[in-house]
Amino acid sequence: MLSIFWRCLFFCLGVLVALSGCDCGETRGREPTILKTNLAADRLVIPASQETASFQLFAEGIRAADIQNIQIIEDEHNVFTLLKSPQTPLSLQPGKERGVQITIQFAPKHNNTIYKARIAISSNNSSNVDSEGRFYVELAYSPGFPDPVLCRERLDFGALERGASKTLTCQVKNRGDAAWKVSSIRYESEKGDEVFRIEDVSAPFAIEPGETREFKVSYSPKTYPPKESQGVFVFESNLETSDDSQKLRLRVVGTIKVPLVELIPVYPPCSGNESCQNIDVRLSCVKDASGQGYCRHRADALPVLKFPLTSKGKTTIRTFLLRSTGDLPLVVESIAFRSTSSHDFLFDQTGVSFPFTLQAGQEKELSVAYTPSDEVEDKGTLEIKSNAANIPVASVLVEASSRGCNLEVLPRKLSFPGARKYQVTLTNQGNEPCVVQQVFLKSKQTKPFALIPTPAPNQVIGAGGRVDFLVAFTPFDKNEHVDAIVVKSSDPDEPEMEIELKGGPTADKECDLRVSPSQISFQTVPVGRSKTIKVSVSNKGWGDCQLQSLTVQGTNPAGHTVFQLGTKVQTPAVLATGKALRLEVHYTPTQAVGYEGELVIKEKSHPLSVPLRGNSGSLCLEIVPAHLDFGSTKVGCGTRKQEVLVYHVGASGCLSP
Repeated sequence: MLSIFWRCLFFCLGVLVALSGCDCGETRGREPTILKTNLAADRLVIPASQETASFQLFAEGIRAADIQNIQIIEDEHNVFTLLKSPQTPLSLQPGKERGVQITIQFAPKHNNTIYKARIAISSNNSSNVDSEGRFYVELAYSPGFPDPVLCRERLDFGALERGASKTLTCQVKNRGDAAWKVSSIRYESEKGDEVFRIEDVSAPFAIEPGETREFKVSYSPKTYPPKESQGVFVFESNLETSDDSQKLRLRVVGTIKVPLVELIPVYPPCSGNESCQNIDVRLSCVKDASGQGYCRHRADALPVLKFPLTSKGKTTIRTFLLRSTGDLPLVVESIAFRSTSSHDFLFDQTGVSFPFTLQAGQEKELSVAYTPSDEVEDKGTLEIKSNAANIPVASVLVEASSRGCNLEVLPRKLSFPGARKYQVTLTNQGNEPCVVQQVFLKSKQTKPFALIPTPAPNQVIGAGGRVDFLVAFTPFDKNEHVDAIVVKSSDPDEPEMEIELKGGPTADKECDLRVSPSQISFQTVPVGRSKTIKVSVSNKGWGDCQLQSLTVQGTNPAGHTVFQLGTKVQTPAVLATGKALRLEVHYTPTQAVGYEGELVIKEKSHPLSVPLRGNSGSLCLEIVPAHLDFGSTKVGCGTRKQEVLVYHVGASGCLSP
């Protein structure tokens, strides 16, 4: 009985297991339904160049996916819209081919902003939904940017004649990944009139990414001034910018070809404003590219040709430059004084005939002479008429001072033919004091030129006064030497004057002794009497002579002493170039015979011997006085008579009277 029971029990359990096994097999054959898209990672990215984008939504599994709703969520800026979407509720049958297309429209508010949102698809039977029953598709907009690049930042048209026209081309390329949309192009003039035009482009227009567009810009100058026209074309476009400076801008520049004139009075170089304003308060010192200063008037003022104080009857000449500064030749038609000008001014027309032409960049130096006829301050205006576009009738003011310092320096050039001294004179010919600030040698050397004495600094020379000093030249070699004396003063006409110095020895020898007379002859001198002859020993060389001794020697009869040196000379001694030594040689014969001797000058390298000769005899007659001086008298007039006494001395051998 028990076995039958267990058999029945096992049978029932087997049936239950079999029945349960059938149920399990049926469940394994049903796969869950899921939602899918044809997008990578279920993310739809809308390119910058598009306004719409689509994707496909489909179900996978054995059962349809029930979709209750499709909507855009988390769109903070309201830029995404469901342009095309199936009506809901929707039963989406399994299979990709049975999917539906969803199209999104995108309308950005700013091109350079990143936008994000999500599409929420509600399904109650899909297995890949969140806890709220939603399947999501990410939406994103990746902004693209236009990047327009011009052919160049600046178009330079160069110089054109008035009324001419020139056209240049320029390309703009969009290197960005979004279209460059130009709404308008405006021209902003920075200098000159609106003489630039864009010829073949009208806004609005767009340039797609990678594309290039060419346009033409023309320039046609019509008026002067200004010399240069300049401006910018500003492109209003979809470039996101914070201010105008960041917008695409094309700078254009061109100049007009015209003849121009500039008048430049010529004054001495200057180192500061003080020397210029001593001439005229309207002048200032302006340095050129080399750093040299020149007295110039202000650019907006009439040029002034200022004449210093000039004595009545004397003439001062001033010059000015007439310069052609334009691009075209300057044609000068006439130059003349205005009728109201003083007649003491005279324009020098030597070598000038009208009309004359100056090419661009050329200049001509012209002169005005002033010869005062009285002591009144004279003024005038010199007018230059030409085809200049800037000043067709250009004027130069001419003015003369009636008071001031007028320092004259004489001589202005000195030439030294060997060792010499010359005088230099500074004279104030004006009617106000002159201040001589400095007088010095330009070389700052003490040899071979020297000032004797050097004038004191800041010395005042009153009206009509003068200062004299010497310039010495002492050569130390046989080369030629040059230098200059610089005189700085308050003279408004010539605040700095130079005296040229040039010196060179005429001799080739360093020491060149010369004796005068070259032979010393005492003629006949009575026994017991004396005669003196003066002798000059000079150095004609370019250097010093080193004198070691000076002696007198008797040669015939040997050893006699009738010749004596009457001048005591301390030796050794130096006889400088150009210097002379004065000697006296005495002759006192003791017998009635002829005597010979020599004056011996021992020099270090050039010894010299001068022959001495004298005769002697008995003196019978003597005339008193030995010399007669009649003084001076006019032609045809006589002088007073002078008495001469003749004595017989009674010496031995003389005949009786």
